[in-house]
Amino acid sequence: MVGNVVTAARSTQPFVGLNLLLHTSLIMKSLVCLLTTFVSIHVLAPFDGICDETATRKVVVTETIELMRGRDTNAFSAYSTVRKKWDTHRFPRYLTVRPWTLGEFGERASNAVIAFELADGPIEQLIALDSKGRFRSFKLDAPIRREMRPVLNGESVIYYIADGVVYAFSGRTGTWDTLQAPHLPDVQWKDGTGSPPGIAEHGFDTESTDGIVVALPQGTATFSPDRGFWKIELNSQP
Repeated sequence: MVGNVVTAARSTQPFVGLNLLLHTSLIMKSLVCLLTTFVSIHVLAPFDGICDETATRKVVVTETIELMRGRDTNAFSAYSTVRKKWDTHRFPRYLTVRPWTLGEFGERASNAVIAFELADGPIEQLIALDSKGRFRSFKLDAPIRREMRPVLNGESVIYYIADGVVYAFSGRTGTWDTLQAPHLPDVQWKDGTGSPPGIAEHGFDTESTDGIVVALPQGTATFSPDRGFWKIELNSQP
């Protein structure tokens, strides 16, 4: 009888160890869930929703960038498949923010730049993502209190026109530059489609292989995606 009791006691030891292991595993999983949810909401680090898939949502995917957005927030996180790194940016809460890229959202786009439509300002800076998944900002001289919709020009350039100023960004170089062009009207939008100033009437050419070309009274300005800044060639003197 004693031998039987000892045998029974020994036979329960594996079950006790198994229960302890399962209990420890559940505790660890709970801790991971809490940590993941906190980081996903507040930092938008590269967690793919291990526990709470509602913390973030994927909004844009290109060939080199995956852009995530915190639900009900203006916090964005971008993962670069080239650099294997994350970058983050948080827009002011009062702004209405919408990311723009070529192609429909949710589909893999071929362009190397992601722009942002901004509304309900004041807007104090413009933001874009370059081809390496880095948020690049441009501080405005004065806040803009109007909607700012970007126009994507080819695979690597975006631009805004506001109050006679052309704000251009190159996704290849990750740089912003501005051009003073008082003669240019703003882009006209209808049903989600933008109509930029025309070549014949305003000398604004977005079809050039050199990039964006703007005719000025004193010469010609060109914004090249490879150069990333405006280059002005003055008219030759008679």
